[in-house]
Amino acid sequence: SINRLLNNKSIGLFILYHESKPVGLSIAESANKISYILFNDTINLKSSLFALQPIFLNKEIEKIFMDSKFFIKTLMEHKIQIQGPVFDILIADYLINPDTNRTLLGIIEKYDIPTINFELLNLNTEEDISNYLIEFASILIIIKKLLSRMIENNGLVELFYNVEIPLVHVLLCMENNGISINENALLNYSDSLTQELSRLEKNIFSAAETEF
Repeated sequence: SINRLLNNKSIGLFILYHESKPVGLSIAESANKISYILFNDTINLKSSLFALQPIFLNKEIEKIFMDSKFFIKTLMEHKIQIQGPVFDILIADYLINPDTNRTLLGIIEKYDIPTINFELLNLNTEEDISNYLIEFASILIIIKKLLSRMIENNGLVELFYNVEIPLVHVLLCMENNGISINENALLNYSDSLTQELSRLEKNIFSAAETEF
C-alpha cells in the first residue's frame, strides 16, 4: 500500500517501455522487496503515477532512478510534481567512471552484479515483463548502494547532490521552455569569428609560403 511505501527512507522507481509504449512500473523498497504494476486497459502509466503522488511529493523519501531526467520529464508531462532528494544512477556512474558504458547491461557488467539475462526476456509476455520489472528495480537498489559509497569515498558528495542533481531540473526547464538568445549579439559574434578565422588562415598560408 502507499502508506507502507511512505515509511521508507528511499525508494527505487522504474518504468519499463516496450516498442516505445510503457508496459509496467516497479517500486523497490529494498533489493528483496519489490512491488510492480502491469499496465492494461484499466491500469495505465498515468493512473499509476497519480496513485504514487504521495511518494513523489514526500520531501523525506529519496527517489532512486536510473535516469532521473527522463523519469521527471514523464512526471511533468502528467502534471505531477516531485520533491525531496533524488539519486540518479547514470549521473553517479558518470562521476565515478566518465569514460565507460552507461547502458543497463554495461553497468551490470561493470559492477559484476549477478542477475538474469535481460536479453533473453520476451516482453510480449506478462511473465517476462514481471521478471524484468522485479529484477531491474532490485538492481537499482544494489547499484545505488555501491555508487553512494564510491561518491563518498571519492569526495564527490557536494558535486553530486548540490551541482549535478539540481542541474537536471535546470536542463528540463531549458528543454521545455527554451532559452532566450540575443540574435544581434550572436550575429555580431559570428562575424567577428569569421574575420578572425580569415586572419589566421592568411597568417598560416604566409608562414607555409603556400595555400592548401
